Amino acid sequence: MPIHPGPRPVLSGRRSQSSDELGGAIHRRERGARCRLAMRLAGATFVVPPWLALVVLGSACAVVAPRSPEWARFGAGPFRVAHRDYTFVDRSRPVDPSAGDGGSASPRILKTRVWFPLDDSAPHALVVYSHGYFSNRHGGAYLAEWLASRGYVVAAPDHPLTHRWAPYGPRADDVVNQPGDLHAVIDGVLAWGALERPFPGTIDPQQIGVVGLSLGGMTATLAAFHPRLRDHRISAAVSLAGPMTIFGPRFFATAPVAFLMVAGDADVIVDYGTNAPLVLERVPDGALVTIAGASHAGFDDAVRRMPRLMGNPDRIACWWLTSNLDLSRSREVLTALGAPESGMVVPEPTPRPCLQEPPAAAMDPVRQQLITQVVVATFFESRFAEEPSVRRGAEEYLQRGLAADFPEATYRPSSVAADPVDPSAESRVSGDER
Repeated sequence: MPIHPGPRPVLSGRRSQSSDELGGAIHRRERGARCRLAMRLAGATFVVPPWLALVVLGSACAVVAPRSPEWARFGAGPFRVAHRDYTFVDRSRPVDPSAGDGGSASPRILKTRVWFPLDDSAPHALVVYSHGYFSNRHGGAYLAEWLASRGYVVAAPDHPLTHRWAPYGPRADDVVNQPGDLHAVIDGVLAWGALERPFPGTIDPQQIGVVGLSLGGMTATLAAFHPRLRDHRISAAVSLAGPMTIFGPRFFATAPVAFLMVAGDADVIVDYGTNAPLVLERVPDGALVTIAGASHAGFDDAVRRMPRLMGNPDRIACWWLTSNLDLSRSREVLTALGAPESGMVVPEPTPRPCLQEPPAAAMDPVRQQLITQVVVATFFESRFAEEPSVRRGAEEYLQRGLAADFPEATYRPSSVAADPVDPSAESRVSGDER
């Protein structure tokens, strides 16, 4: 596959900003200020008994001491982060950008941003991010930088026909081709030699995960589980506010992949009540994190730059989707994906976004994305950490520590027992093909 690197790597500049947004950092600054105030008071000119000065100084400053290891989850990781753009060209799957209106087919061109740690020479886990409808490869930048600071390599392609600047406008029905995009990016990154990799260390081919938002969440789920389209190298998948009604229990029985859904209960675009809770009854090795008051659009990086005076970002998203999203080919798309034989479901009627009015207010996207950063990084740590004790600690944090640190977040594991994978239901092909 031809690969065209972009300009030289660029240092990512959000690491310190993310740290400043964290509750742990805020507590440290507040307590540091109290310590400095106590020291000024202790040295003041008015009379203070020496024993009292020591008590005040000690009580104010002791809490500035290093916190427990769990506090490491609340800040950017130990590694500096850089990014670089690449273009992967997949000639095996031509795309017609004119949607059959007479244009000639062209190779599937995947403009991809790759985030990576600069100071970590250990083998890296690879995470591939799939953006939502009318978004692009930058939509998960906040999450990619967070993961890269912890040693992950994160690659995010522009899907050719669903990104913001797609020719003739984005088309949701091209989702059938997007699992192949993730496969092509995984192939491209794994094929890099020592001179091509912009980071020290290698990629561990046994540690590959996918994350997707909304339509990208559907893409990530297909890439992880679909009996024909799945990439068998993927061992963990995260869907951020992705659809679930179209995936039946049998669909998830074809692959032993860990699955996490993160969703906001204020979401009316991919309706929370009829989608996200299905994880608990359909996915054997699955879990659901619900963020109270979180919106759908709040998971996208672009929303961080919207003025807070605009209120719930889903109100703008719903206005745009109801005028522009074409779902007329939904049944055709699901049939192309093998429903019902593949374990997928054709809902009746076709689910549509924004059937309810979005709430006037929603969680601040900065906090919503902070929770998402902590949850997703901890989930991958529970699967990819080298030490079993670290994996167990991450799982225990999700089960017990998360809600203590973020009262808005609730973690629930699936109640579905894992059955042995049926080889006849799984289309495993060689790494050269899928």
